Amino acid sequence: SEMVKVTGREFREEYGIRPFDIPIREKTQIKTDNGKVVTVFVQPRALMDCNERDTMFFRAGIERRGYVFTDYGMTQIGRHEGKVVLVDPFAIKLRSTSER
Repeated sequence: SEMVKVTGREFREEYGIRPFDIPIREKTQIKTDNGKVVTVFVQPRALMDCNERDTMFFRAGIERRGYVFTDYGMTQIGRHEGKVVLVDPFAIKLRSTSER
């Protein structure tokens, strides 16, 4: 099964293709009458059974790649095809140079 998500946030091209992301199967962007861009995207449904240990290991893995959580928690990750993945592409960001 799949999940459809809608956002008015900036949608970066790398979302869904980073090694820790759940894939994004489809994406479309709509420009509203007031000029705002709304993105609609489809992801496979993840199994949301990760625990605190999974979250800590996942966090350590993304930090090794230079990312940090901006919205940390077990609800941001799930399992897809047996792998722990990020289900909310907005929940992490690249660590700024000053944070490295």
